[in-house]
Amino acid sequence: MTSEDDHDPRTAGRITPDDPGLPPTDGTSSYDAEVQEMRAGAAPLVRIIPIAAQTPPNRSGHAAIATVPFLTVAAVRWSKVTVGDTIGRLVHLLQERGGVWLAKHTTATLTWTVSSRGPAGDDDAASAPRWVRLDASFAGAWSGRFSLAASAPRLAANLWCVAASPLVGILPDEVADKALPLLGDSAPVAWTSFTEALDSAVHTTTRPPQVVRDLVTQSAWPGADRLTKRDQR
Repeated sequence: MTSEDDHDPRTAGRITPDDPGLPPTDGTSSYDAEVQEMRAGAAPLVRIIPIAAQTPPNRSGHAAIATVPFLTVAAVRWSKVTVGDTIGRLVHLLQERGGVWLAKHTTATLTWTVSSRGPAGDDDAASAPRWVRLDASFAGAWSGRFSLAASAPRLAANLWCVAASPLVGILPDEVADKALPLLGDSAPVAWTSFTEALDSAVHTTTRPPQVVRDLVTQSAWPGADRLTKRDQR
């Protein structure tokens, strides 16, 4: 499946869902209406790339492994859904000042939404894929809002990282392979390489989303055991 499969330009306008207690009036199911709402005004979330880095040793000499999700989105589609400062200006700031500077001079809010399961008794809707949506709002050196969305099963391998990490990076998919460390080795990347990746991407600290955590654990997707172990600590 490509990113185009997750987004139909005809759904770019804002869609108001029908009253959930009433049958849809246009012949679509309540599930279809919710998916349209999740996709409305959002650019397709292309990939979630988890980067594991070894942090510098603390005072006791122990180093930890931090795994951070980097979300990628096609630059043109990203630009089309952005409200406020342009993506072009954001890229200029990243190239001129760097992502670390930008993170220190902006405040951000990331809100994740997960679509509900299909209606009970509706076999087609019950088996249909759930969707995830990110609404991001930045203020400060760069002020803008944008939304990203994708079908959850397509991202299933790395959604656990979103549910576990307080740090999230976002960058154009076109430059991800050059901007991020190579993942050919299972060993964590060096801290220097990791900070260079942060400097190439918009990033922010955020509270890990409980709705994504619940989705991963309930679906028994990769990483569910990691989240369960964290909950038991």
